[in-house]
Amino acid sequence: MQHLLILFFATFSAAFMATVPPGLLNLNAAKTSVEKDKLNGVIFSLGVSTVIIIQATIAVFISKFLG
Repeated sequence: MQHLLILFFATFSAAFMATVPPGLLNLNAAKTSVEKDKLNGVIFSLGVSTVIIIQATIAVFISKFLG
């Protein structure tokens, strides 16, 4: 179980580092904050973070079958 936890955090940190540079998701969140409201930008960012967590979890389970 500890192996899966380490693998999850490694995968999540790699996915997080992929979204840190200015890219489509970050610029879209900034645009949403400016055009609509700060709360809408935060909600969009939380949605993006949720999707990243789901993708990292799926990647851990797929790597469990490969390894």
